[in-house]
Amino acid sequence: SAMRESQAYCLQVGLTGLHDFHGRACFVALQTLQQNGELGLRVVKNVPVYRLEYAIGVGLRSGFGDNWLRIGSVKIFADGALGPRTASMIASQSGRR
Repeated sequence: SAMRESQAYCLQVGLTGLHDFHGRACFVALQTLQQNGELGLRVVKNVPVYRLEYAIGVGLRSGFGDNWLRIGSVKIFADGALGPRTASMIASQSGRR
């Protein structure tokens, strides 16, 4: 139900496709929507690097799927980001925005 609500909002504001980096539960929800004919967003599901061996083992490859839901790239986090202040910095950036 959360995925249906989120999708409705996305479509309402004009978003028609996205890249997803969440885990298995999200992928299962997207597959369920697609199987029920309810998926209105085009979704590229990216595989987190720590799941890559498993994905390869079950036969998933980049491009697998269809025009609505398909496997994309491998997601690797090498560092954080400045916005949420998760990036590793040489000097403290406290108080800066």
